[in-house]
Amino acid sequence: MHSKTKIMKRILLFTLLFIGLNAQAQLDKNTMMAGGSLTFNRYTPKNSNGTSSTWFSLNPDFGYFVADNFAVGAGFSFNGYGSGNNIVYFSPYLRYYVKKFYLQSKFEYGRLNSSSNSNLIFDLGYALFLNDNVALEPAFYFAQNLKGQGNNLGFKMGFQIYFNR
Repeated sequence: MHSKTKIMKRILLFTLLFIGLNAQAQLDKNTMMAGGSLTFNRYTPKNSNGTSSTWFSLNPDFGYFVADNFAVGAGFSFNGYGSGNNIVYFSPYLRYYVKKFYLQSKFEYGRLNSSSNSNLIFDLGYALFLNDNVALEPAFYFAQNLKGQGNNLGFKMGFQIYFNR
């Protein structure tokens, strides 16, 4: 079994252990959240002849709950690649909570030199509240490049502060 598969299984187990804590995480309309996530991954880009690349992403964001458990927001993704190419994405998103789980869809748009790049990303995460206003948010994500340059499945760790809760 590959080490990445073992790590993913351990992360999933860690996440599932916290499912039973606090059965409800009502997030009311007009609540605001600010935070972000970190991602570190190795992937093989399409048309790369099997060459893997290292990818690191820092994603600060801000969201506003327009309805109970439903937030809209935006952020930036600062992505660094092992090849020395770095790109900054603007990324609006929608997020919906069911109990402490959330599903998020995000569109990323960025430019590198003279070309643009865009991705559609879906997250399945869990809000592990450390107190009434602060949560750690582990999540699995699937990212699809909209120019057909491949996709990526991985794990990220987020941190959010909820205001007016």
